[in-house]
Amino acid sequence: MGHGQSPIPHVFTPVIMASGRVGGTKSLKSGKVGDTVLGIVQEPNGSYAQKVSAYVPTKPQTQTVKLAVQQMCTAMVQAMMRDLKPLAKVAFQSAANKSKSLNAFSSWNLLKVAREAKDYWNETHDFEFAEKGERLKVGGRWILSSGTLNYNCFSGYFAQSFADDWIEPNVRYSWAMFGVYFLFPDDVTTIGQFMARLKLTYSTEIWVAMYLTNQDETAEGKYCWCQIKLNPQVRQTDPATEESISDLFTLTFNEYGVKGWCRPTEYMWRLKHALCIGFRIDGEATSYVATFGKAFTITYVNGRKQISSSTLDFISKDHELEWGYWRYPAQCVSSWTDPHIPWPVPYPY
Repeated sequence: MGHGQSPIPHVFTPVIMASGRVGGTKSLKSGKVGDTVLGIVQEPNGSYAQKVSAYVPTKPQTQTVKLAVQQMCTAMVQAMMRDLKPLAKVAFQSAANKSKSLNAFSSWNLLKVAREAKDYWNETHDFEFAEKGERLKVGGRWILSSGTLNYNCFSGYFAQSFADDWIEPNVRYSWAMFGVYFLFPDDVTTIGQFMARLKLTYSTEIWVAMYLTNQDETAEGKYCWCQIKLNPQVRQTDPATEESISDLFTLTFNEYGVKGWCRPTEYMWRLKHALCIGFRIDGEATSYVATFGKAFTITYVNGRKQISSSTLDFISKDHELEWGYWRYPAQCVSSWTDPHIPWPVPYPY
């Protein structure tokens, strides 16, 4: 080494070694080597043997809870999307195709429910949460659609929902209606005038979604969807009648779809003369109650596809008042932890 030069430091890497034993176990080792754990066990005959096992790191409790929250939220989104997949494929205006719309629908809703778990750990706000292995299809204010259209091509919503056992003791019967309606004004005389009032075109689509809460605590709820399109065989020059306006709309749905004219009733007096399209459960022996619902419009403006933004919301104020009794994140996440952390689970964030 020349004059004025600094000595070259010796660089070495420490190696974790297992410790050896003396006496009868001198050749055996104990300790951790890489991903392997060595141990010494005594056999029934009194001799000693080497035990080798894989190293399993212990996760901090906070990390365990965060992972459980992620699994819980993901399972909730997946369960909801099993029913609403056809709707999700067309619901995002910015998506280039059905696959990307489906991914956006999943991602945005996962972000929303995960944020709720973080911000409302010990209370119910926008979602009911699910315990592992049961009733994963729960209600909430899921994002239905996203776009720039600032109006909808229907007149409003209709809703009515209750379940009772007055018909037969110990058997609950459900009555539920939810959907959109199209007013038929007295001064409208042609199909073209009717379409113009609501900004309808033959390329317009209206999607309606509803969540049915199952009041049987051992069973999960279900999501219903319907797609409303216009029939080009009904011409704009045709006279506007109940029959021709009803024929103008075609309906595709997964369950409980209905189309019919409403008259003023005790529950729907404001509809006057309107075509209602949506869902109806009429006295079935089920425990379903319509809890959440919403609709959105897909149409073309100046040749460009536009979609109105929508989020599922409570169908009635009564359901919102009952919401505080539903399950919240800290209550449900215990069933998702591994190793198990008993309730109440501490806030992990």
